[in-house]
Amino acid sequence: MVAATSGTHIADVEFPGLALGIPYPLNIKSVRDRLDSNGFKQIPISTNIGEKQPVLSTACQAALGVAIVGSDYIKCRMAGLDLEKAAYLGRSLVRTIKEWQPGKKDVPVCFPG
Repeated sequence: MVAATSGTHIADVEFPGLALGIPYPLNIKSVRDRLDSNGFKQIPISTNIGEKQPVLSTACQAALGVAIVGSDYIKCRMAGLDLEKAAYLGRSLVRTIKEWQPGKKDVPVCFPG
């Protein structure tokens, strides 16, 4: 809550044991609930779905899962993918989230690696 009361713009929820640590869904929800109950509903949550996305279906499931529990910005590493595959993955992630969370304004954030 210190960051929220100090004027943070985004709450980044990560598992600290790894460089790109994937947080547990209940931890994301806990942060969202705590922000909301303390008057900080406007602060978006950022998280990631991991360093490698070997299968499109599991990447989409992971993105949908973190969107449902409260993430607004979903980071997805696309290292090793050519431009066409990276673009397809990005479109698929957005499409999946919009199908089940139509009011959600999720933003996929892709980073090289």
